[in-house]
Amino acid sequence: MAGKTESTAFSRDAEEEMEAPSGSRNTRLFLVKLLISALLFSTVLYTTDATTVLQSLSQANSLWLVAALALNFVGSFFTAIRWGVLLREFRADISTRYLFRCWMIACFFNQLLPSTIGGDARRIYDNWRLGIGKAASVAVIVVDRLLGLFALLAFGVFAIYLTSIVFDDNLLIIFIVLCGIIALFLIGAWIFAPSNPVSKLIERMVDKLPSIFGKIFNKFNGALESYRGNYAVLGKGLTYSVLLQLNVIVFYSFIGRSIGIDLTFIDYMLVIPVASVILLLPITINGIGLREGVFAMLLATRGVTGEEGVAFALLSFALFLTFGMIGGLVFLASKHHERE
Repeated sequence: MAGKTESTAFSRDAEEEMEAPSGSRNTRLFLVKLLISALLFSTVLYTTDATTVLQSLSQANSLWLVAALALNFVGSFFTAIRWGVLLREFRADISTRYLFRCWMIACFFNQLLPSTIGGDARRIYDNWRLGIGKAASVAVIVVDRLLGLFALLAFGVFAIYLTSIVFDDNLLIIFIVLCGIIALFLIGAWIFAPSNPVSKLIERMVDKLPSIFGKIFNKFNGALESYRGNYAVLGKGLTYSVLLQLNVIVFYSFIGRSIGIDLTFIDYMLVIPVASVILLLPITINGIGLREGVFAMLLATRGVTGEEGVAFALLSFALFLTFGMIGGLVFLASKHHERE
């Protein structure tokens, strides 16, 4: 009964926030994102031949696309395991099957809400329902995301090392990958190292901010104590992150094969990490416009035409949308089960 009462209170708080004056601010933000998406997508269409794009889409090999869609389920399995590893540090021992289902529902919310982080908000709520507290709920998802990004950018660094890359022609890719990996290394040191200069520097910076920010940071920083010096969790998390991001790169390579893009696996190891980092920017509606422009630009560095790059982006979005709809069915089934 207590859990049900808390869940009801949480829902009531959420409804009150939605009815608050901040709703008008959210509407304005949505309209700004919608405008940016429209401008970016229009620019992409203006600079490419729409007929050629449609032709590439119509000739896509459905078998490769089905295989790519199936990899979403494989990635969900690795994500659920990594999520469970992080949750257990807060004594929330939950089955991988349950977290797999929660992740699929989160993918549905990722497509339903006008943002690229709607799924993370849902997962934070799922964590909170397990009774680990709000700060810990956020901390688990933040660490989960950082481990995934670190593994993905590590693939980019490895690809730079392996390939005979021309630095002048790929300066943007190299710059983003190296800056990203350095930033994530410093953040990782703050989270997992027991005591380090990075943590002390961040604390000094926060002390200079208004007290409200200091309170929020202290709660979040306190939640991270469960990971400090816990290198076993770090090792497990990174292992599953490597498997997950390897799956992501294979997923995109299958999409490329479906429309005849002739790139090596190393090429995708260079492009996908950079695209993934840029697409985290919450400046458009579900990445529309930004996704097409980013893939057209980055794939062009590997000799792919703009039209193929746009078709590649549209197919990836279609597969994510399809998987999100499957997650929607799981969500409806879970709501029905709860009512039963």
